[in-house]
Amino acid sequence: AFITAGRPSLDDASSAPIPGGWVAGWGTFDAQADRVRDFAVLESRRGGRVGPSETFPDPQLGHLHLTATGGHPGWDTAQVVIRRWVAPVAGTVRIEGSLQHANAGGDGVTARVVSNRRGTLGTWTVHDSKAATKLDEMVVERGETIDFVVESGATSTNDTFTWAPNVSLTAERDGTVRTWNARRDFDTP
Repeated sequence: AFITAGRPSLDDASSAPIPGGWVAGWGTFDAQADRVRDFAVLESRRGGRVGPSETFPDPQLGHLHLTATGGHPGWDTAQVVIRRWVAPVAGTVRIEGSLQHANAGGDGVTARVVSNRRGTLGTWTVHDSKAATKLDEMVVERGETIDFVVESGATSTNDTFTWAPNVSLTAERDGTVRTWNARRDFDTP
């Protein structure tokens, strides 16, 4: 489910519950720090997409938006679109998906899976092609964020992509398994 409310930080020693799941947003991928910076929640839902404002394209961020199955990054590489997943408990995560850019007219997109704790876990670049995006057996901490980041190539022209990842979490404490599907969960409050 998409969440927009604040969450306890990783440093929060309280036992307050962390609502796990998806948050639609945008920000910047800082290659030097190998982290997502300046994450902002996308809050305007309209016509099957979530974007930065009611105006489409947005005057500052262009066609930046997410849908249940994909989206489009902003004008440049400083305006990446992000589907953020938050771990509600400690455990082991498995990620599967398929990234596709289906337009020869653009110059493609680069997608990354980025942990706020460990940095980039996987990178894929597609141009009028597709790639499997699979990562197995990653240990996550309670409250850790895993960002599914997509940025434009040199230009943002024709950079619509599809990527609706699945995240499966096996809880450390009791072995229960829970799965999040970006497509299925897109309209869940």
